[in-house]
Order: sequence, then C-alpha cells, then structure tokens
Amino acid sequence: DIRDLDGDGIDEWVLSPTELPEDPDVPGYYFPKWRTDVMTWNERTLTLAGVAVHEGAIPALTGAFPSAQRRSSAASLYPAPVVTDEACTAALALRDPSGVTTLVAVP
Repeated sequence: DIRDLDGDGIDEWVLSPTELPEDPDVPGYYFPKWRTDVMTWNERTLTLAGVAVHEGAIPALTGAFPSAQRRSSAASLYPAPVVTDEACTAALALRDPSGVTTLVAVP
C-alpha cells in the first residue's frame, strides 16, 4: 500500500517482501515473508528509504470499497489497516503467523 499513514503529507510505502537477498535465485521461488517494511520514496535520489521494519508480521489486510481517490481493477481494495490505538495515535495493524493482530506505532 502507498499512502500517507501519519498525516504528514509524505506517502509511506507498506511492503511485505516475497524475496530476500539471501533467498535462492530460482524461477518460481515466491514465498511471502512474515515481515513488513515501511519506507518512503526519495524523489531526489530516486530510491526507497527505510523507515521501519517489523519482523514476524504482515499487514492485517481487510477489504474496502473503491472510492473516487482510490481505485483498482478489482472489485475491492485491500489497504494496509491504520487504526487508532488506546493512546489515540495512529497504529498499523499487523498479523503474525498464528493469526494474532498487533498494533504498532505508525513511524
């Protein structure tokens, strides 16, 4: 998902890699990793810059209807869920392999 998670006017990229540099380079090797990277795009250097890494969890995706601002060719979207935690701050909802959802602060 690419959107402004924390309301600062800068889009964050929420990524769950399917291949890491140490993985074998063979055709068909496509296994999602239980990891979530939060990054930002640097227009000056044309690179992604790491903001946060959350090992052992992926975004707890839920379906959402398209809107005028967000569309896809599918009938629904699956945005990275940002919720408000107990302290009334923005948090990213992540799910671990056992199905437990954890809230982590939006960087």
